[in-house]
Amino acid sequence: MEDNKYIVPLAIIIAALLIGWGFYSTSNNSDTETDTPISGEEIPVDPTEIGFQASDHILGDSNAKIKIITFSDFECPYCKIFHETMTKITDKYAKDGTVAWAFREFPVHGEPTEIKAAAAECAGQLGGESAFWAMATKIFETSGSSWINVEKLPALAVELGINENEFNNCLKNEEIIKKVQSDFNNGIDFGVEGTPASIVILATGDVFPMTGNQPYEAIEGMIELVLSEEISL
Repeated sequence: MEDNKYIVPLAIIIAALLIGWGFYSTSNNSDTETDTPISGEEIPVDPTEIGFQASDHILGDSNAKIKIITFSDFECPYCKIFHETMTKITDKYAKDGTVAWAFREFPVHGEPTEIKAAAAECAGQLGGESAFWAMATKIFETSGSSWINVEKLPALAVELGINENEFNNCLKNEEIIKKVQSDFNNGIDFGVEGTPASIVILATGDVFPMTGNQPYEAIEGMIELVLSEEISL
């Protein structure tokens, strides 16, 4: 019992660390660090209901010490930045089993973003997990002051070696549409109100929300804190 006395304080410290970074980032920019097109409550985190799913797209070992689930939208400017940040985080921490990152679709900007979400899912179905991540990255890379037109998505798929006809047919596949809707409903169930919205799951069983476009330094700090506490325990 004595060994567990630091578990709750650690979760509180990490949450405070991330909240502090979020306040700093928001207070020093004209825009907020979260895209909030719908209203709702803060993510209610229940450890008994949260975890990786078989349908998740995951970078890293699914049994990693720190699991991060992100709900993202392909027309959310902060999601684009956060995607780049988490790619760097997994590049550094996924190989040794420290961090695993799962991407879930949360398209809230209408039909174009739903189609883009389906495009990423189709890339994964037709080309494997690496194709999913490559397509997701390509879609984000082609966003900016003007978002990529959905008519250009097949060209991105072809660049990944995916047959264009198969890709176009996949976009109409009911199972793909259901997958996107399932991810979205999952986010609604957790009270997601804006993107990016993430959930952090520690090996201790502690779970807490990580809202907004947290900077690399904040996430790295959280990871290093967890690792240092593991050593001290």
